[in-house]
Amino acid sequence: MSASINRNSARHHPRSLSPIMLAILAASIGVAWWISQTRGAMSRRGADIIRKIRKETFRSYWKADPVTMAYLITNGEARDAGWEISIRKRTRYGYAGTTWTRGKDMLFEEKWQVRDDASRSDYQARALLAPDYPPVTIEFANDRVTIQIGGRRGGILASAKAPSNYIPEGVLAVVVRLAANMDHKLAFKMIFNETAIHNRHVQFTSVTMTPQPPASVVMRFGQHKKVYRLDAQGKIVRIEHPASGTVYEATGVRELIEKFPEVRRLIAEGT
Repeated sequence: MSASINRNSARHHPRSLSPIMLAILAASIGVAWWISQTRGAMSRRGADIIRKIRKETFRSYWKADPVTMAYLITNGEARDAGWEISIRKRTRYGYAGTTWTRGKDMLFEEKWQVRDDASRSDYQARALLAPDYPPVTIEFANDRVTIQIGGRRGGILASAKAPSNYIPEGVLAVVVRLAANMDHKLAFKMIFNETAIHNRHVQFTSVTMTPQPPASVVMRFGQHKKVYRLDAQGKIVRIEHPASGTVYEATGVRELIEKFPEVRRLIAEGT
């Protein structure tokens, strides 16, 4: 009898579990649908921001006068770890900028140009003190992104259609400014130099931005998190990297030159 009971039990047990399994499956599908809808809404809001910039053009956010922003970089122990300085100026078709970032053993230079309506941008990055770091160029035109890593000989080239919520190079500061005034989380696509090409394909990184009143934006991508603090004019005055404790704090250009005289030469070359 016990064997018969065991056989019957084994035969009927799956039937008794089937409603539970169906409920779990339905819940899983529901959660997946909700996540998909939420991500879709965030991406649409991100695309709306990009369309807003294209429609209103950068002249709605930036003045024609040249602007220089200086940042002191400190590490987790609040010690000076380097500096960053950015120059932005008006051009015939839009705006152009140069950023130098100085760390303990490296000095990077980034140059970008973007049209007024953000329909085209060109970006170049190279290491001035780390020769083993390959140069990177990113071109955005006709809604396509083309990336070159390394020189034209022996380098890697990839191209792909850009998503509607893609943030072109040179546009991030305005996107953060607009995101800070939103009520909901937004999703974008970006390209980071270190992961720009994977298996010879353009790798767009998913990024979310969450506004935090009164004037902050939390950006997350993968396991990384950055916090942008803005002033009343919408300028980024502080960037925090909570995981490492690294902080970029806005400072005066004169103060930065006094601490790091090499800054003067770079500014002269970039203006």
